[in-house]
Amino acid sequence: MTRTVLRRTSLPLVAIVAALVLLGSAPVTAAPAPLTGSGTGSIIAEAATSPIAVAATGRPSDAVFSLDGSTAYVAIGVVNAISIIDVATNTETGTIPLPAEPNALVLSPDGLWLYASDFAVGLQKISTATQAVTSWAAPGLLVDLALNLDGSRLYGVDGTSVQVVDTTTGANIASIPAGFTGGASIAMSPDGARLYAGSIGDNKIVVLDPATNSVVNTITGAGAYPTGLAFSADGSKLYATAQLDDSISIIDTATDAVLTTGIPAGVTPTRITVSPNGLYGYVSASSSNKLFVLDLSNNATIASPPIGAGSNAVAVSPDGTRIFVANYSSNDVTAFDVAQLAFSGQADVTPGSDATFALSLTNGNSPIANYTGGTAVIELLDSSNTVVSTGAGVSPAVDGTAALVIPTAGLPLGSYTVRITFTDPAGVIVARAAGFSIAALLAATGSDSGPLLAVALVLVVLGVAMAMTRVRASGRRTSRSNRRG
Repeated sequence: MTRTVLRRTSLPLVAIVAALVLLGSAPVTAAPAPLTGSGTGSIIAEAATSPIAVAATGRPSDAVFSLDGSTAYVAIGVVNAISIIDVATNTETGTIPLPAEPNALVLSPDGLWLYASDFAVGLQKISTATQAVTSWAAPGLLVDLALNLDGSRLYGVDGTSVQVVDTTTGANIASIPAGFTGGASIAMSPDGARLYAGSIGDNKIVVLDPATNSVVNTITGAGAYPTGLAFSADGSKLYATAQLDDSISIIDTATDAVLTTGIPAGVTPTRITVSPNGLYGYVSASSSNKLFVLDLSNNATIASPPIGAGSNAVAVSPDGTRIFVANYSSNDVTAFDVAQLAFSGQADVTPGSDATFALSLTNGNSPIANYTGGTAVIELLDSSNTVVSTGAGVSPAVDGTAALVIPTAGLPLGSYTVRITFTDPAGVIVARAAGFSIAALLAATGSDSGPLLAVALVLVVLGVAMAMTRVRASGRRTSRSNRRG
């Protein structure tokens, strides 16, 4: 009997204690810790599109940068030379005479040697320090060149084969039958394990093993006329121009399967290169006379500034801050500044208020001077990559700074990504940077404590009711005892 009495009398207390526990655990409306972080992207400076003059009657066919990015080398036809360009001033500082019209260029991994093929079936090894030229007889008319990772082997593609040359002696080590007609492009994978060669005669891309100098695969279905090849930064994808299809294709290098075709890239895309950070693809479209900038996260064109006529090559500096396009028909080089877009922010996000991010643009490690034009818009994306909030567009100040406000009204607790998009004065998107993650954004309409509060109130009411019932029952028993007494 005693146990029964204790159980019944404890029920109201249990209910009230449970209610207090729920109330204590319910979220309260309080300012979270400041949100901080950073992200990077790139922006094409539309103002830096004036052509660089090169030697006399020109016909530039290829371009490469020195390892430090201070010098660009451009193959110049007709005058049979390589033009040396000071990248800082965009001026030609000299030329390197060659025995015949140069075609393709490639720089050694250590930056000490420049190799050039020519239309007279020749091959030149050039010292970048002294500009001395050593000439060899090439094993074929090499229209594109690549090197292995230590620079000891030079690979050149001709009409039907891939030629392998010893870079110390100039000797032809191997001639690999590629099984195609009309070889036009060649690229070494970042890990040096595979070599890819494109053919415009039969629209194939052949995969070779440089360790054995043998063909290991042949890729078809990547589009017509693969005149340009470039790898993603991690080497997992190969981007190929499909010149006659006016598009870009993507190949999975793990399986050599064609992942995507038909990515628009202007009319007659001839060459492609990838930014060092792996975010962008730069495509020279020789009939559109434009440089198409692809956001490689979604393969969308985000900029298409004008270039000269008949572009034949595109090169990006090792630090990603400069782009040169060799324009064969207009006899010039179009240069672009690529400012590194950096943004950082800190904000207190509390119920009823918005988050504010401080944005700053930098050119490499230096502040941007006299920034003009363009609008920055900040967005929040949820875990499904859907935009859930967009701030008003803001034009950065002349020093490249801006305050961007993110509306947070009605957003629940969750993980969000910040994305900042730049458009030029004409409304064309020229940059997009993302990756700043907000782990727990507090809802601007208040905390999510409503359900817990409701349950707690029910338990309180239940506890009080039970206590009152217990008191009334106790009173009735007392009355009956008094009457019996």
